[in-house]
Amino acid sequence: ARIRTEREKGNPRLQGVRALGFSLESRSLTQLSLNLTQPDQTTFDDVFNLSSALLQEQNIDIAGTELIGVIRQRDLPGATHLKVAPSQVVS
Repeated sequence: ARIRTEREKGNPRLQGVRALGFSLESRSLTQLSLNLTQPDQTTFDDVFNLSSALLQEQNIDIAGTELIGVIRQRDLPGATHLKVAPSQVVS
């Protein structure tokens, strides 16, 4: 909700970001699911760094990241916190 609120306030680092949080009680984790719909405007690293800062304010650590789907080759330099398999990279 905080990411959505920040985006609605006009935070340029969250332009085109859709976010949902899910409690994974069986794993004692919370999943933050992000869709970047304007990757030319907002990089994964921008969103990761902002999310990390917001979570640190609440003493919450990031356990890991996962890419579901694909990423464009040209977006890889802005996704240094993301594990990407070669099969997920498209032109």
